[in-house]
Amino acid sequence: MIKELLHNFPVLNLDHLQQRGFLRDRLDHKYVFPADLLETVLMHCQKDYDILEINSHRTFNYITIYFDTADKSSFTDHHRGKGGRYKLRYRHYVESNVQYLETKWKTNKGRTHKERTSVPERPDLFKLETYADLLKQHFGLEAASY
Repeated sequence: MIKELLHNFPVLNLDHLQQRGFLRDRLDHKYVFPADLLETVLMHCQKDYDILEINSHRTFNYITIYFDTADKSSFTDHHRGKGGRYKLRYRHYVESNVQYLETKWKTNKGRTHKERTSVPERPDLFKLETYADLLKQHFGLEAASY
């Protein structure tokens, strides 16, 4: 039933999403509700939200690896709801088979700014030093700090 409901949403294609900047600058809202209300919530959202469709897919899989400091400050700041914090992650989008190194800056006003750069999939993925040049060039970050 859930997949059927997803086909009632207006479609947003990837080209249009790219024109909008991949949602790189946005205000995020998260909502918590019991799982048995999902169908009802989706029915009520159909007029106000679009759904991304790529190659006839409306649900997507991705693999994410988050990088953090030795004292886990990114994780701790996130769970404390601290504004003015960074997240650094590698994300592999399975259906499209593309990978990015991404930084997300959450301002103290609740806005999220995301930057990302395409990276190849590599066996040495878990070594942040692999991306040291990208971090410095694209994000102004030092790999040694993560």
